[in-house]
Amino acid sequence: MKIKRCERNEYSALLDMLNAAFGHPASGPGAHFFERNVSMATPFIDDASDEMIARHMIAIDGGEVIGCVGAYPCTMLEAGGRRIGAYGIGQVACDSRFRGMGVMTSLMSEQLKDADAQGRSLGFLGGSRHRYKNFGFDFGGFRVDFAFDPKHIDAGRSAMRPMEAADIPALMNMHEKFPVRIERTPEYWVRLLKRENYAGYVSGDLSAYAFALSRGPALDEKSVITEVQGDPSAALALVGDICGKRGERNERGERNERSNEHSGERNERGEAKRVKPRNITVQHPYLPACGDPVYNALYSACEHFCIYPACLARVSGGLDAGNFWIPAIDKI
Repeated sequence: MKIKRCERNEYSALLDMLNAAFGHPASGPGAHFFERNVSMATPFIDDASDEMIARHMIAIDGGEVIGCVGAYPCTMLEAGGRRIGAYGIGQVACDSRFRGMGVMTSLMSEQLKDADAQGRSLGFLGGSRHRYKNFGFDFGGFRVDFAFDPKHIDAGRSAMRPMEAADIPALMNMHEKFPVRIERTPEYWVRLLKRENYAGYVSGDLSAYAFALSRGPALDEKSVITEVQGDPSAALALVGDICGKRGERNERGERNERSNEHSGERNERGEAKRVKPRNITVQHPYLPACGDPVYNALYSACEHFCIYPACLARVSGGLDAGNFWIPAIDKI
């Protein structure tokens, strides 16, 4: 087995292995999952630079790509302007025929060795704590999940519309309001807008924005708002409108939320049951000491909230493992 950086002539095989390892079909509606849904890390080959491709460490056996670990460099900006070299770990995959043979251990070790050599003091990922603790990852940062009851949140106030590329300068300005954040270049924003598993919206006056994890072609009752920022009142109005949008019809004419129609089931009296609307969850960094106005607005209007680790993190150089936040859309 050979461990090496991926090159362009190996990238298509890497994508095929990656999609197959996670059970995504090679053709049909679900094909090219990683290229369509994780486009800032694993874009289609025509959109990938040599540098983007080389972020993936691969294992080769008998001329086949049998494993992969991606390490994606970025910069975390702290309140006060300190810049911290960081990297996200993702696309951790192995051909099912070679699991249990140390492929992932070898790939992770090489990526982490390179990150340390580059002086990057924060690594982050989403995954099993017990799996990644052996590589130095543990709970890092905190996020708060605010729950909003659809019955108690106003919709139709923000003149909401989908994000578009022309909005990027305004989006960047609003994103800077997060006390701690991953730096996003204009090119990175373009890739975020291409992700098919996230829906991005802005208020009509471009004073607030939000990303919702859509898990499909349209927002549904399981959609989660993973990031919201801007003017606090406009941000709350946008949350209300996204909550209301879950009841619209998608392109097939189907309701996005079962609660707006009869479920098709019957109760003991033969009457059609209605499904209770689900609360909508809004994720936000848990940094109350920083005085984030949007945090305060969400806190004042929510039904309840829970606090969770933001990610698994590997830190060095005296970095505080609790004082940062990695939003879901930035996790690779």
